[in-house]
Amino acid sequence: MKKQLSKIVRWEKYSGIVGFYKFLFIFFVLGIFFSPVVLHLLNPNIWEQLKNSDFSKSIIPVVFLCFTFSILPFLIVGIILWFKKNKEYKLLLTNEEKYKDIESRNWRGNDKIWDKAITYSPSISILIALLTLPFLLVHNAPIQNSFPLYSCAILLLFGTLYSLYQSFYSNIYNDKLFVPNFLKILFIIVLLLVVLSVVIVLIGIEN
Repeated sequence: MKKQLSKIVRWEKYSGIVGFYKFLFIFFVLGIFFSPVVLHLLNPNIWEQLKNSDFSKSIIPVVFLCFTFSILPFLIVGIILWFKKNKEYKLLLTNEEKYKDIESRNWRGNDKIWDKAITYSPSISILIALLTLPFLLVHNAPIQNSFPLYSCAILLLFGTLYSLYQSFYSNIYNDKLFVPNFLKILFIIVLLLVVLSVVIVLIGIEN
């Protein structure tokens, strides 16, 4: 009961139309944060081109690219997550027994550990991206300094898509919850990419 009450209290500030906009604002900020990564992926030479171009003429296309390829996808994910969480919130308020039946399902083997690791990976990716961002902002920074941002963006996307998958899976099936083996393998690969990208940057600094 205490756990259910805690979930109700935590989500209460995001329920309703005002809460909906508060929740979306978080994803809007995330979209802005990852906009430089998206721009660099679309055009690795974009920063040099912006330096040599008229700012007033280039700002509109840059904003369009940021919104279309970074902010909008984050907003879509935020909308999907809000509806999922709000449905869970209403279920707790109106039909607690049904919610308990969903929550009480067991995990297969040690898959609960995998689930927690993948679920929290977006937070880890944002932290690593923030820590490595200064290396990218250095004048004439080598291309490898951008590798952590790319790998963190992949980890963030993977963790977000996994959360959506597990949420919709939980609403459909009533058997034991599990993490598919192919997702475990993909998660390990993405984690290795993040670690490798950070190591490459650190080696470059030492040299």
